[in-house]
Amino acid sequence: AGTFIESIVSKNGAFSPGSPYNLPEMTTPAESEPSGETPSADIGTPPAEAHSRQRILVVSSVLPPYRLPEADRTEHLCRQLARRGFEVHLLTSRRYDQAIDGVEMHPLMERWNWREMKRLRSFLTSCRPETVLLIHLGSMYRCHPMITLLGTLIRRTLGPETRFVVDFPNLAGTFTSRYNRRRPLSRFEFVASRVLDRILRPTGLSANFGTLMATADSLIVEYQSQVELLVDLFPALAGKVWLVPSAPMVNLPDEPRPPETVRDDLGIDRDAFVVAYFGFLYPYKRVDLLLDAFGLLAGDNNRLHLLIVGGDVDREHSPSEGHQAQLQAHAESLGLSQRTSWTGWLENQDAAEVLAAADICVFPFPISLGNSSVGTIAALG
Repeated sequence: AGTFIESIVSKNGAFSPGSPYNLPEMTTPAESEPSGETPSADIGTPPAEAHSRQRILVVSSVLPPYRLPEADRTEHLCRQLARRGFEVHLLTSRRYDQAIDGVEMHPLMERWNWREMKRLRSFLTSCRPETVLLIHLGSMYRCHPMITLLGTLIRRTLGPETRFVVDFPNLAGTFTSRYNRRRPLSRFEFVASRVLDRILRPTGLSANFGTLMATADSLIVEYQSQVELLVDLFPALAGKVWLVPSAPMVNLPDEPRPPETVRDDLGIDRDAFVVAYFGFLYPYKRVDLLLDAFGLLAGDNNRLHLLIVGGDVDREHSPSEGHQAQLQAHAESLGLSQRTSWTGWLENQDAAEVLAAADICVFPFPISLGNSSVGTIAALG
């Protein structure tokens, strides 16, 4: 994933999409036989001179410890692009004052609305990046349309030579962002936005995406179905959409605790067969279905134990706050309170240790290899 994104954002990238998702034709710099080693979240550190210190501006409103998958994704991409020799700048929200190794931090934005467009334009002029990478999810920017005009602002401020890439970590979430902090869209507003989309589609404009589709040089999505959806909605995007599976976001610490110790700390028997779930808790993740299935499977088998690793996203970005509490109440109604452990949200290395103590991991929702949770489990072996 890191190699693909490096090529997409780099002006000197060696890859060409060719077709919307023709990944088998792509070749990576290292075409050696598979080593059999467990995948890692570290994508390496090539020489800095390979990129002539290209300046990349990453735009994202969220960072850890904010509980949103896109926050971890932003930090991971910035860190790894810096390790690969790029000059990385991050434009983010004022609430964040942390540092990321090798990354120039610019916590300048607050509301990401029309009033801050002048500030955004001024920053683009002073930073003058060669490439802009936007991490986009509607709720990250309070569903305000200002950010969907970023491509137009880049073209008018920096010119056509600046490469503009849009990364959609959750394309479905962008399509279904019917709510903001104040109120959900009415049915009329929702239908009107869809009608407007159909009218604007031939021009490349969109009520959901503004001018992003018309101005982006490349777009990144995680699933093949999302590639097909975008090309179907916007035929002009054929050849511009990249399928890049999400990288694993967690690594075991250098000296992890033994699984037996982790189980002791969680109050789980050492000889139990532990079934784990990993990820944030949204209704569409269908953890309620997992609880129902586990209740049927467990029966009188006292060796089975269910471990839920993850918790709610921050309420600002979720119409379903308190979903973990609802699931815990459902587990209690099924008589599974003593057979289920809930960790809540964990720091990355803590989550890795807990997952390593499980026997299997189950995802009760439709998934593909692009999902970050799947990549994490694969990386942990």
